[in-house]
Amino acid sequence: MLHFHTRIFNGKLVARLLGVMLLVMAGFMVFPAILSFCYNDGALHGFLQSIATMIILGVFFRNIVGRSASYEFHEKESFWITGVVWIVVPIVCALPYWHVGVLPHFIDAVFESFSGFTSTGSTIIRHLDRVPKSVLVWRSLTQWIGGMGFIMLAIAFFRKLKVGTLHLYSAEFSGTIQQKIHPRISTTVSRMWYVYVVFTVLMFVVLMLLGNDFVDSVCLSFSTISTGGFSPRPDSITSFSEYTQLAVTVFMFLAGTNISLLYYLLLCRPRMIWKSEEFRTYLFVILVASVLLTLMLFGQGVDVGKSAEYSLFQVVSTISTSGYYISMPQGWMKVIPLFLFMLMFFGACSGSTGGGIKMARIMILFKYVRNQFVIMLHPRAVAPVKIDGKVIKMDYINKIFAFLFMYFIFMVSGAFVLMCCGFGLADSMAVVSANIANIGPVIDTMGASWCYADFPLAAKVTIIVEMLMGRLEIFAIIAIFSPSYWRR
Repeated sequence: MLHFHTRIFNGKLVARLLGVMLLVMAGFMVFPAILSFCYNDGALHGFLQSIATMIILGVFFRNIVGRSASYEFHEKESFWITGVVWIVVPIVCALPYWHVGVLPHFIDAVFESFSGFTSTGSTIIRHLDRVPKSVLVWRSLTQWIGGMGFIMLAIAFFRKLKVGTLHLYSAEFSGTIQQKIHPRISTTVSRMWYVYVVFTVLMFVVLMLLGNDFVDSVCLSFSTISTGGFSPRPDSITSFSEYTQLAVTVFMFLAGTNISLLYYLLLCRPRMIWKSEEFRTYLFVILVASVLLTLMLFGQGVDVGKSAEYSLFQVVSTISTSGYYISMPQGWMKVIPLFLFMLMFFGACSGSTGGGIKMARIMILFKYVRNQFVIMLHPRAVAPVKIDGKVIKMDYINKIFAFLFMYFIFMVSGAFVLMCCGFGLADSMAVVSANIANIGPVIDTMGASWCYADFPLAAKVTIIVEMLMGRLEIFAIIAIFSPSYWRR
């Protein structure tokens, strides 16, 4: 007689991990609180209130709800942990904006928080020059944390997660092929964090040497390495020196690269980087797009040097999904926003902090379509899709098609909601596309004229959903709301 064991959903572990993440976020918040005390910018009381609230909630979920939790979990718990943490933590971490008074409406504070943690860069703050310096640092710090992700942080902190760590790792990077640095997931994640921190510190040092002040250097380092795009200044990067803009361009390019390849860069193994077909494609697309944009601007009478400088910066910012912008040069044509809009869908490399569809998916789909033409001409031909010499299974290609279908469904649905709120079709598509790709600034003027504070409530909530879906790549959120998933 067969006996079937029914496994109980490990909800206590979900609550415990949520509590720990809230406590960790409270620990991160100490840094801007110290800065507020040093600069005496009037935000200290708001930060202390937020820290106290997060500690209370963290202890409640960790020690009461998640008490005596088992550290074994499987696929269902991994999606729940990913979904719950990515929804609850940004909401709670919106408290500083609210308590300090930067954003008096809580939904606006939640919008800014989600924009930060999803490394999108859309801002709802009208006057950045009036915001306390410590709050500016907190904005950029949320992007730095969200760039790697809460789940990567949880794996790094929880050495007890021995059973099921692969499920948790896969839930954070659902739908993309990841290159592991080490056979053990925990070791891979630790090395990824090491690379992340090293490049952040390196950029901070470079910016300080270029004459930027401490707060600007910290904010730009956090937001650039995470491809977030929050700037401490209202005009994004425009008012910074040309050398600073060049440094930001270089680090945006690096941030859009697979973190595993950056690890090999630190080990001085450039051959491992060049072996990556995705990296070569990423570099090729950037160079070609920059040349085309330079020719467009030069044809309108813009100086060739300024054209090249602007083009390289804007193309890297768009493809890496950083979302920084510099002021538009004279001779701006209406076709250029459309050109940048198309680049938005490429996205950065898989395994990077960038958003978008991802370069690897574009490559696989291109090769798949090309192979179908080959098979039409030669029916007996065998034409598998290969990346880096490895055959891509059809199951994974089907997942890409499913992802693209859901991606565009959310784009169209979000645009429809914005149109119901009174926006035009072009503006609605631009806003939704920029946010689901986690770029942020609208491609129409690269953020120079749009203020999300003017959007109605329904539009703000819609954009929050788009940002979250873009960051988690849709599958993780849909899974926890799917009845068929829970009937398995």
